This record gives sequence, C-alpha cells and structure tokens, in this order.
Amino acid sequence: MIAGKNTNRLGVEEIAGPASETIPVTNLERTLIDIVVRPAYAGGTSQLLKAYRTAKVGYRSTGS
Repeated sequence: MIAGKNTNRLGVEEIAGPASETIPVTNLERTLIDIVVRPAYAGGTSQLLKAYRTAKVGYRSTGS
C-alpha cells in the first residue's frame, strides 16, 4: 500500500492559474490512486465509487 512515499511528482502536471501563476495538479490516474489510498480525499467511499464510475465513462468517451 502506498503510504506517503516520495513519488517524484509522478502524475503531477502544471497548469496556468488566473494570474498566470503555475499551479500543480494531479492527472486523472494519480487522482484515482490517491483517493483509493485515502478515501476521505474524495468525500468517503461512496464518493470514491462515484469518481471511478465517472472516470470510466469519461475515459470511454474520449476514445482512449
């Protein structure tokens, strides 16, 4: 199980904020892993399941 290990920012991307500042955000895959390890980040286990279902539908619709 992942327990706060250093991941060398794996899955972290940067986006431009409203004032052109750089904001680090996690990609979809990293986010899904993070919420499995810590379901509270998603709002609990029921929200975790909803997030996975939503991600699966979104993934299929992008043709990836």
